[in-house]
Amino acid sequence: MPQTELLIGPATVITNHAATGIVPDAGVVCSGGLVKAVGPFADLRKAHGTAKHLDAEGKVVMPALVNAHHHFYSTFARGMPLAPDTQLRNFKEVLEGIWWKLDRALDLESVAAGAWPPVLDSVRWGAATVVDHHASPSAIRGSLEALAAVCDACGIRAALCYEITDRNGIEDAVLGLEENLSFLTRKSSPKLRGLLGLHASFTVSDETLDLVQRTAPADVPVHIHVAEDASDTKHARKRYGCGVVDRLEAHGLLRAGSVLAHGVHLKDDELKKIAKAGAFLVHNPESNANNAVGALDLVHAMELGVTVALGTDGMASNMLRAAKSAYLMARHVRKDPGMGIDLCRRLLLETNMQLARTLFANPRIGMIAPESPADLTVVDYLSPTPITAGTLDGHLTFGITESSIMATVIEGVVRLDRRGLQGVDLPKIRKRVDAACAGVWKRLA
Repeated sequence: MPQTELLIGPATVITNHAATGIVPDAGVVCSGGLVKAVGPFADLRKAHGTAKHLDAEGKVVMPALVNAHHHFYSTFARGMPLAPDTQLRNFKEVLEGIWWKLDRALDLESVAAGAWPPVLDSVRWGAATVVDHHASPSAIRGSLEALAAVCDACGIRAALCYEITDRNGIEDAVLGLEENLSFLTRKSSPKLRGLLGLHASFTVSDETLDLVQRTAPADVPVHIHVAEDASDTKHARKRYGCGVVDRLEAHGLLRAGSVLAHGVHLKDDELKKIAKAGAFLVHNPESNANNAVGALDLVHAMELGVTVALGTDGMASNMLRAAKSAYLMARHVRKDPGMGIDLCRRLLLETNMQLARTLFANPRIGMIAPESPADLTVVDYLSPTPITAGTLDGHLTFGITESSIMATVIEGVVRLDRRGLQGVDLPKIRKRVDAACAGVWKRLA
């Protein structure tokens, strides 16, 4: 799409920038993929009269959101047919009865087709950056390129990886490593980033961890599920005599910038190691509740110095709802009705932005200020009371997280507005997804 000057407003602009804070009756000018100006809307309209105008209708403009842990391949789990004798009594049975059957049924076409719904949903819910964790053991080679093509077509910034695991044999583990390495060495857009994917401690042997350590560049962050269920920690201590984080550390894979998803059952010493390493722990409250694996005390983890970010784990792509769920779960876990009003802001506007800045080596991601990436979302929220620095937490928690998205702008390009998703052929995509779904579900039988 051609880049033209874009004026967004009038709106209350949450800049997420210390120098400007929250600007009422404001506008934002975007050009060349960057924010060029933020200020009173009337002044900007006079100075940029020829700019394309995105009417924000007096609502709220804030930085586009970041999803710190997603699974694009989960698309075809919606309504997925299950055998009549399928048991889902614990986390292991959920993996075996749903997810490991589904990922084996994916071919390269269904990997690509299945990425469209969650990527478009991410845009629909105001996200410009997504960190994805992929698995398709029947179609490993080329799977990350297939995902990258969809992300690129939709304009989102994406960090991608393939999960390395021994559960399908050593040959597939090696193929998974090779797929990560291949993607890491591609000549990619700065909006695409490769990570080193591992499934989880309980499906990765010491031999495979050693191979990863010897083969992969030492500065590439890892993306792995950690202590999502108590069975992961029990397996590590019984078989290896240590915790899951200790295993990563022993193999040189507890690296700065790494993305450790869940952490529900980590002990304090492991949380402190994550903090010391400069890795991120990603909380996925909706998925954890859905799988009945327990609840992370994210406030306690933060108190120990851990940078806790927020993801959806493939459950959905709605980061606003995920933030509200994290807030409610935190109060439930701590049984304290007076805490956590700042959690939605901290997760959405601080730690998730910190994760994106780290992974994409751009310290200006997640703010609306001159020379920052022009990634913005317009929230359909008409505040009943003033939005100020002192009231923002309440508005985020009880208003903005309950609202729909009017527009999503990524690098100055309008990807969603009142007319719907822009720049994509939705009927064509729908046919492609339907055809892929039929194939996947047939292979499940």
